[in-house]
Amino acid sequence: MSLILSIIHASRLRTLPLALSCIITGNAMAYYFGAFYWKIFILSIVTTLLLQIISNFSNDIGDSEKGTDNDARIGPKRTIQSGLLSMHELKRISKTTMILALVSGLVLLYIANLLWWEKLILLLIGIAGIWAADNYTNGKVAYGYRAFGDVFVFLFFGLVGVLGSFFLNIHHINNAAILPAIGLGCLTTSVLHLNNMRDMINDANSGKITVAIQLGYENSRIYFILLLLIGVATWASYVWTQNITNLYSYSYWIGFIPFLFVIGKFWKIKELKDYDGILKPTAIACFFLSILFFLSQVF
Repeated sequence: MSLILSIIHASRLRTLPLALSCIITGNAMAYYFGAFYWKIFILSIVTTLLLQIISNFSNDIGDSEKGTDNDARIGPKRTIQSGLLSMHELKRISKTTMILALVSGLVLLYIANLLWWEKLILLLIGIAGIWAADNYTNGKVAYGYRAFGDVFVFLFFGLVGVLGSFFLNIHHINNAAILPAIGLGCLTTSVLHLNNMRDMINDANSGKITVAIQLGYENSRIYFILLLLIGVATWASYVWTQNITNLYSYSYWIGFIPFLFVIGKFWKIKELKDYDGILKPTAIACFFLSILFFLSQVF
């Protein structure tokens, strides 16, 4: 396999639509308030994709170094595990991607019509995002091994991602915008939790502590359902905060239907390996919901 194809494999393209959901959601609300800018939208997408790719590289590197990527792992084989790239090569590629993410973020702040101190705060948040992406399972911190993965996903792919992209356009935070931010944060966290439930046994044997392991199997199932229900309830209630509503305003509720099927399939699962089968549908459902939400705000 060529170097480019190996990098694409390490980037784990199936995770990228989920990362885009927070940008789409934040910009949807900005559009509703008449403050949508294509340049900001596109650069926000580029920056977020790079951050997600850094996180995927970190996951590959960290799990390989710590021995979590082994033959007992249920999910698809990672790049280093498959021998497509060496540890040294992927670390070098990851550092290059961090530089690209920083440059993209700086350009984004440059074109945003913000006060200097607002840009400084967002720059610090962006640097924190790069750090969080790189230290998920990599390095000495490796917060993903200390059951903090859920917290960081909720923060960066929920609150920070949605409210940050909203703020870049409209220059203030509307209280109502917090509802979709919480909603998406819960839904994206549910995807990570599914992944951790699938790998509970191997993670425990490898010394990787996740929320799924801390809660135990039965409580983890309840936690997943609660994440979906809270995510749907908070996001659904956003429409009632809008001054003007019509049938189109409620159209994004159609995006909640796939989660009913996810819950139904989830409840029937008996073996850990079968959770892998609903990872992709859950992630796609989040992305689909964000698209419908954008359309509901346009019309």
